[in-house]
Amino acid sequence: MSKSTGRNLISWISQLKSWKVPPSIKLFLKISISGLAIYLTAKKIDVKEAIHIITECNIYWLILGVFTFNLSQWISAVRLKNLLEELGIQASYWFHIKLFYFGMLYNIILPGGIGGDAYKVILLKNQFNKRARDILKALFLDRLSGLAGLIFLALILALIIDMPWNPHLNTLTLALSILIYPGYFLANKLIFPSFTKSFLFVNILGILMQGTQIICAYCILLSLGAENNYLSYLLVFLLSSIATIIPLTLGGLGMRELVFIYAADFLIFDKEIAIALSLLFFLITAASSLLGIFVNPKTKENTAHELHTSQQQH
Repeated sequence: MSKSTGRNLISWISQLKSWKVPPSIKLFLKISISGLAIYLTAKKIDVKEAIHIITECNIYWLILGVFTFNLSQWISAVRLKNLLEELGIQASYWFHIKLFYFGMLYNIILPGGIGGDAYKVILLKNQFNKRARDILKALFLDRLSGLAGLIFLALILALIIDMPWNPHLNTLTLALSILIYPGYFLANKLIFPSFTKSFLFVNILGILMQGTQIICAYCILLSLGAENNYLSYLLVFLLSSIATIIPLTLGGLGMRELVFIYAADFLIFDKEIAIALSLLFFLITAASSLLGIFVNPKTKENTAHELHTSQQQH
């Protein structure tokens, strides 16, 4: 390959890296993928039966599910508070709860843009005069501790359930459940050494947060009249939560349902109840995020402008 060809190739790669997907295209793609996932799910279930199950749900268990979901979000706010305190950001619990709900709201109203995390970065940078890069690290570790909690609890449930797979895989599952946090701690210490003091407490909160969401899912199952196989539903619920971390769909809509449908080939449970669980959890999430309308944290005047500018750039 000639030098000129090499230079042209490097130039093309540089231009490709600098190219940003417009928010409107991101939104269109997410809506399309969600729609396709819902369509594929609907072909594999009795839609009328699923709707009937939802409309006949026990409202009292559902209300308890709403409460436990929001409790999990309050725990998440405390978790982020502890990480940010390592940067010297001191704020009240109430401030962080308001910030969390407003971030959830932005994730709903800007599904194709930068969402709630960017709002948090801009607001915290403005109010506490900290580097955006450091705040991003804290937010990344906040998400990572949640993912670690998800994987750990999913591994524990997989061990408890009599899974139809090779005994050697059970041994591997046990080994992973034991090693996940020591391995995560070493990675955290090597890559983010300034965030090690709060590691233990933050990850206890991560497990507690995910455990509370399991209780939320269990309450929804009780509201739907599920009679057995609770652990199987909850295991797939955790797996579907892991799948929705990749932002391919609107708030995970469609992705959760697909995971439930295909997991039913390995675990025996009612597909219609599983889909009803997934849809009700999505609705609880969306409804709870609307609380952000009423709890807007105090911001500097240029925060909204910077958020709009960042959205245009992304």
